[in-house]
Amino acid sequence: MNFIKHLGMLAFGVAAITAVVPAFAQADLEGRQYAAVSAFDWDAQSERFRGTVEVTSDTAVEGFFELEEGSSSALGGRLLFGYRVFDWLGAELHVAGGGSKKISTDYARVDFTATFPEDFDFTPFIGLTPEEIVNLDPSVFEDVDLDLVEDTDPKRAKFKLNQVWGFFLRPNVTFAERFNVFGLVGYSYAKADLRTDVSWYTQTARGLSYGAGVDVAIIKNRLSVMADYVQYADGHELTVEATSLGLKLMF
Repeated sequence: MNFIKHLGMLAFGVAAITAVVPAFAQADLEGRQYAAVSAFDWDAQSERFRGTVEVTSDTAVEGFFELEEGSSSALGGRLLFGYRVFDWLGAELHVAGGGSKKISTDYARVDFTATFPEDFDFTPFIGLTPEEIVNLDPSVFEDVDLDLVEDTDPKRAKFKLNQVWGFFLRPNVTFAERFNVFGLVGYSYAKADLRTDVSWYTQTARGLSYGAGVDVAIIKNRLSVMADYVQYADGHELTVEATSLGLKLMF
């Protein structure tokens, strides 16, 4: 994931905001409830491994192993709802999604037929998943007659971020009356679709999320501009991070 890209965009957005905010603006210390709408510039990565092994006779098996990886970035939207419990701590709900892009995925598939000697020792394979079998030392297959058909051509795909949900605690501190710097820590769920020439599948991830950002007040206790970076999901199958820039209304 391109963290430097997000950091640079966040810094640029904050600098631009600072340049246009009037000198009389004040920090939003009194607004307890708030909502925000933001542009949601996301990056995501998806990875899928699958395989099957079927016994076709006493001495033969057949099946396939498939690995597909893709990454994408696009512009979507985000809604945010929050409540400031104390002046230094708030709670937020993020709802985001949208945006899709056509990409080229890394793709590898191996279809195989394996014929074993009648006295072959199957002990090393007991209890292993297909992915674990693929990673075994090749020497365990030296007496096996393997017939392999490989496909490693990249596949065209459409990557779409369906939805992101997150609940966060938001510790913050105010500087110079109009700058509110905050951190985010919480729990998120993300869901994305990847449609290729040969398959269409959905990936999900959930777990710990974190981020940071800044609010710049335009109208005291009423309106501010906000920018943030959040790592929403970091799972084995799906990773999602985003930079957001938008307006926040306090009420």
